[in-house]
Amino acid sequence: MVINNNMAENLRIPREDFPVLSIFLDRPARAPVLAFYHFARTVDDIADDPTKKPTQRADNLAIFRQVLLHRTADPLIDHLRAAVKDDEKLLRHAGDLLTAFENDQHQTRFQDSADLEQYYRYSANPVGRFLVDLYGEDRALYPYTDALCTGLGLITNLRDCGEDLRDLDRVYIPLVFFEQYHSDINDLLKHRQTPALKVLCDAQLSWGEAKISEALTAAGEIKSKNLRRHFYLAAHCGRRLAQKMRTRDILAKKVNLGAMDMAICLARAWWRA
Repeated sequence: MVINNNMAENLRIPREDFPVLSIFLDRPARAPVLAFYHFARTVDDIADDPTKKPTQRADNLAIFRQVLLHRTADPLIDHLRAAVKDDEKLLRHAGDLLTAFENDQHQTRFQDSADLEQYYRYSANPVGRFLVDLYGEDRALYPYTDALCTGLGLITNLRDCGEDLRDLDRVYIPLVFFEQYHSDINDLLKHRQTPALKVLCDAQLSWGEAKISEALTAAGEIKSKNLRRHFYLAAHCGRRLAQKMRTRDILAKKVNLGAMDMAICLARAWWRA
């Protein structure tokens, strides 16, 4: 395990609940991961800019699509290309993320669980697939890294559900859930969870936790020990965030992982692998 400079690199990353550059990632992987992260964060900020209309955000995202298709240039994409040594299979994952951000501009509701999981195929799962390909792992791991990333997406999107509806008119909860648990989308705009919404939220947390458990069934198949630890770390962070969300009112105050939470997750990941 290499720790030198890793913490300094993390200081250049805004606070995240899940590890971007954990102490477990090998030194050669850091530059590509950091470049991929900065691409994702920059494009995500454009896609979620509440001061612009969806059509304006779509126009801005179209510029990045043109760059990825080699039709124009941009420093952000140029940096990513250099970091991944122009590896098209790695750049394809950046293109998938961009697809999700493009879809965000016109799809703001999801009918059922399959509909939402299809959304995570582009908005979350490319992150795990990027790491699988960066490390040269077997692509048979894709379904399991997909499960992990989808589980994390279900939990974090739920954590931000009030803000997403209020600022962007987006709801990352299947519409059938509101019917099933006798709740209403407008409940997300309240400052406190209704009893029905609490039951709905716990159901989505259970869904996210189940996806993480599914992912962990194949963790032992990851050949790189450091990547395996990074995988476990993300899983433990997701589980811990879900546990905290169950005990808090997520509409009253945003739930985050603190320093002690991260330390516990790091220790568990180290010993689990």
